[in-house]
Amino acid sequence: MRHCHLRGAPWFALLLLVAGVVPAFAAMDVQIAYPNLPYFATPVGLVASPDGRLFALEKDGRIKVFNDTPNVATSTMFLDLADSTANNFECGMLGMAFHPDYANNGYFYVTYINKAKLPLKWVLARYHVSADPNVADPNSELRLIEITQQNTYHKGGDIHFGPDGYLYTTAGEDGDIYKSQILDNLKGKMMRIDVDHPAGGLNYGIPADNPFKNNNVGYRQEIWAWGFRNPWRFSFGPDGKIWEGDVGLDTWEEVNIISKARNYGWPLTEGTQCDYPTPCDTTGRNIKLPLWQYLHESPWGAAIIGGWVYLGAEHPQLLGRYIYGDTQTDQIWALYWDGVNPPSNVEIFHYPPEATYRFTSICQRSDRELLFTGYFGGIYKLIGTPSAVGNATPPAASSILSATPNPFVRETRLRISSPAGAAIDIYDVSGRLVQRIISSGHGEREAVWDGTTRGGERATSGVYFARLVVNGQAAGTRRIVLLK
Repeated sequence: MRHCHLRGAPWFALLLLVAGVVPAFAAMDVQIAYPNLPYFATPVGLVASPDGRLFALEKDGRIKVFNDTPNVATSTMFLDLADSTANNFECGMLGMAFHPDYANNGYFYVTYINKAKLPLKWVLARYHVSADPNVADPNSELRLIEITQQNTYHKGGDIHFGPDGYLYTTAGEDGDIYKSQILDNLKGKMMRIDVDHPAGGLNYGIPADNPFKNNNVGYRQEIWAWGFRNPWRFSFGPDGKIWEGDVGLDTWEEVNIISKARNYGWPLTEGTQCDYPTPCDTTGRNIKLPLWQYLHESPWGAAIIGGWVYLGAEHPQLLGRYIYGDTQTDQIWALYWDGVNPPSNVEIFHYPPEATYRFTSICQRSDRELLFTGYFGGIYKLIGTPSAVGNATPPAASSILSATPNPFVRETRLRISSPAGAAIDIYDVSGRLVQRIISSGHGEREAVWDGTTRGGERATSGVYFARLVVNGQAAGTRRIVLLK
């Protein structure tokens, strides 16, 4: 894939976005939160009800409920949609949210991929609890939104009620990448609807301040923001900001702050890189860059899981930090942003040498502590002290020590130092990623760039910039010159 940087944003802006601190490892751990509770079947979500019970979303279409007590040993089938839920690849049960007045009206909402009739459909539906508070009425489905699907991946599907009382939900682009930029459909979008005031023949209303309310060009009025690939989990912070994790393709995983009527770039951009089409032009697209991004490449990560701003009491060092993770590497990070200064990011958990938990989602309990669901069935909680949070000192050993020869004709040897595996990214003066060199090991060592591009072609002569990336963050940059 070819990349060029966003117009109007010089190459060093990209470096600043991924710079900040190179975090020291904070020795937290995870442990089973409910040791007596049997494992669930591929839980992809966990949602706390207003009364504090927990609802586990199993990928095959089942939702089970259990009491949030340390010694709980049983769960109850709350809703079984397995017969109508597609469960192949990334299809399945996706999200769940309780109406703000659930105690009185008994309404809750789910998103799932329905297979009852082909083609598959992404469905947002309302259900009603039965007389038994631990059992839903399976015949109470009221469908609000259906989106026809052509592939089995990139479904999004998280749901939350905002502080304004409106329901927000996301849909992935279904592998139909250009639909993310087209506003007459709901793929690759965040939607915002009024479930309490149906209007216009729909089972919901369109809030008056939605950006495309009453437009006359055919744009979907449900759209709040667009340009997403696979928005896997979003949440509201205590100040009302919407934090979202968008899964990347082959370069960047990103954390976004979602704003009304903004474009988050896909497939024109992946993170801060401009991707499609070639040549890429983002003029007039109103693209908002991610707050944070990290490399989609081992050992840094491959599939982000959006999380929550931590508001609990067990880990005061994490207070106010956005806790998120990666399902492929079982890493968990704490991202801090004060709304003004550049964000800082610290890894607080990483299980070496490979993922064994396969985190799939992060849940905020009624007491505002966080829980993590694992693909293999477990529910986990953080333990220990995140001692490195707030450590703003990069490892002294992480740097590009030299480039020899420089300028060069055939190859240049980059002498680097880092305490862990690293990547050296080669950018041209326009910010286009030209080559990536992976360097394993630790300490001082050499990495060689032979002047070729990622496509195997000879790069043109000129000025380039080599950037050292450690733990997914910039740790040094050096100017190099390639001659004919």
